[in-house]
Amino acid sequence: MTDQIIKKDEIQLGTIAVATPSELIASATAIAKELSNIVNDRKLYTNISGKKYVRVEGWSTMGAMLGVLPREKSIVEHDNGDFEATVELIRASDGCIIGQGSAILGSDEQSWSTRPRYARRSMALTRATGKAFRLGFSWIMSLAGYEVTPAEEIEALDGEFREAQPRQQAKTTAQTAHEKPERPYPPEVVKDGLTKMLKDYSDFTPSDKQLNLLRYGLELLFDGDPAVTDKRHCVLYYLTGHASTKDISGSWFKVITEKWLKMAKNPDGSGEYMVDKMAVLEAQAIVAAQLVSEGQKELPV
Repeated sequence: MTDQIIKKDEIQLGTIAVATPSELIASATAIAKELSNIVNDRKLYTNISGKKYVRVEGWSTMGAMLGVLPREKSIVEHDNGDFEATVELIRASDGCIIGQGSAILGSDEQSWSTRPRYARRSMALTRATGKAFRLGFSWIMSLAGYEVTPAEEIEALDGEFREAQPRQQAKTTAQTAHEKPERPYPPEVVKDGLTKMLKDYSDFTPSDKQLNLLRYGLELLFDGDPAVTDKRHCVLYYLTGHASTKDISGSWFKVITEKWLKMAKNPDGSGEYMVDKMAVLEAQAIVAAQLVSEGQKELPV
């Protein structure tokens, strides 16, 4: 493949060159099938709330199947102890850079704050590697039947998750019916809960500044994702029936920003806003549910 001349009208995915988009999908589907077998047989995933999130070893396996390799670009240790890593994706056939991802391991992360420096540095690189592959090839992981966020990235959002354990004793239907599900909530629970809260807020016309704040908050749910705009519209439409923030009511503005996103200034003094970590996971589930309902595998970028 290294010596192969790529025709002008060919599409190249890693070291795979095809002539049409349909051939590209066919080739990617074949890779996804083999990838699924490897990830499942080798248990290269973490079970989180019943969903399978592939670890970076699985994402790197996918890259190798595509002829794409990760390469460390930079890693910086900040004064506060944070490690910030950037990883490039290169095409093995010609060394061309085809993607990039960056990630931070924060010094305030409880599960990592007491670990050796080398281990924290290594995890920052691991997260950046998974992020790079996710940004470029999450659609192939979706074709393989797994969640499109690396396990290490999910763990960074809310600490370390435990492998789902079977319950010791089955609960009665009556008990289950009265229990409130644990977060992250399923999409329908998020929508129903927020809708019920609308009655607690009087309606008003949000200002442009308020709408920009909401728009920014929704984008933080998919920070770094190239399809952030489409996914923001998708989430807003699912919750409110309107794809644009300009069309929502003031009560919806209040409910989403205060009760769901829980937007607040970062305590580090940077002035940047933060959103609730569980809302990030719930937003991803909303997008995934919408894609399934529409028969798609990934939002167009």
